[in-house]
Amino acid sequence: MGSYKLKNQLKLWTFSVNILKRLIIQICHRLINTIKGSKFYDRRLIRKIIKVRELQNIRIEELKNSYKVKVGFMMVSSSTWKYDAVYQKFEKAGRYKPKVVIIPLITKGREYCEDELKLSESLCVKNGYNYVLPMDKNGKWTDIKISLKPDLVFFSNPNALSLPIYHIENFKDCLTIYLPYSIRVDNLSEYSYNSKFSSLVWRNYYETKLHFEIAKHYSRIKAENVKVSGHPVIDTFRNQNLSVESQWKSSKIRKKKIIWAPHWTIPGFQATNLDWGAFLFYADFMLEIAQKYVSEIQLAFKPHPFLENLLKKEELWGIEKTSEYYKNWEELSNGQLEKGEYIQLFIDSDALIHDSGSFSVEYLELNMPILYTKSRYNVEESFNDLGKEAIQSHYIANEKKDIEDFIKNVVISGEDPIKENRVNFRNKHLNPDGKSSSDFIFKDIEQMLSKKE
Repeated sequence: MGSYKLKNQLKLWTFSVNILKRLIIQICHRLINTIKGSKFYDRRLIRKIIKVRELQNIRIEELKNSYKVKVGFMMVSSSTWKYDAVYQKFEKAGRYKPKVVIIPLITKGREYCEDELKLSESLCVKNGYNYVLPMDKNGKWTDIKISLKPDLVFFSNPNALSLPIYHIENFKDCLTIYLPYSIRVDNLSEYSYNSKFSSLVWRNYYETKLHFEIAKHYSRIKAENVKVSGHPVIDTFRNQNLSVESQWKSSKIRKKKIIWAPHWTIPGFQATNLDWGAFLFYADFMLEIAQKYVSEIQLAFKPHPFLENLLKKEELWGIEKTSEYYKNWEELSNGQLEKGEYIQLFIDSDALIHDSGSFSVEYLELNMPILYTKSRYNVEESFNDLGKEAIQSHYIANEKKDIEDFIKNVVISGEDPIKENRVNFRNKHLNPDGKSSSDFIFKDIEQMLSKKE
């Protein structure tokens, strides 16, 4: 009888312990989530930022006495590489040893990664960069902190798209620098201006005073590491190299060259909270337009680099349909598929049709007609003030007919009633003082690293 009673007591005790364990786990999870959303969690990050600043200041003092400064430019994607003009500045200065470091974009699968590595290397060769793919003889990616020992590290993307050894936290004692890969027109302010990355980086170079004001409002460190430089991609457009080979297919007949650049933010199929992408609505129609105006236009399909991967999902198009669609553009006599960098493609074009973000500002520098394809009537609600103003310099397509009217009347016939809007926007926002953005960035860094007499 006593043994039976003892067994029941043990069962009851075990049951109680298990319940208590579950309760403790639940309480711990709630506590962790509460801490993460609290000022205490921010204080921990602030302490980390202060420590990183101390290390960065030590590096500055060391470099003031150095005759050679190693500079690493991280390239994770050829299509978002905007550092050309900045790289050239450092290469021409004898004190600096710049090197482009091609790193793997691992978040979109192996095939995407390998294709992107080839595009990046091709760009480096074409532009004559000193570059490296940091792999050992076994094909393993290596830590450039050990092999290259960079003093300055330029990041071309703030997101964790590559291996941890190429993330900012591996370069705490280096002078880390970020220039947005796009001229930002979205209103994702917390993500853009108050991330751990934007706080840890030694210097953020921002596009306009408007972006600086947004950063001061949202940044936990009140944008103390931000300088307004303008954007070097504007320098690249202004310093047009007419000797560079065109990216467009050769044609015996002079045709109007139009770019179609659909974004990847298809509503409901990605986690950006943006829903600009109108691709699904216009995909077949744009192929029809290319064929209909075959004797009058050339049409370059320049999709966002993430669009293809997204379309290959079974809940969208799947692999077979996506591959066939992209192949159709390659095979069109007056069409072409463009996956990599796009600077010369833009320079040699006559018009742009898109639903992108940065392109809505960048292309205005060239003062060519530009059409925005809307996914919904109130899409401007997703824009910041710069984006809303840029759209005023666009023709707008709410339906397919609007695209065809734009091609016939504006591009082919040359009726361009809002040309003045583009000129005014360019003069107001795109380096209005006429100074070079890349020159500003180089001189700012050089001044910080110069020994004071």
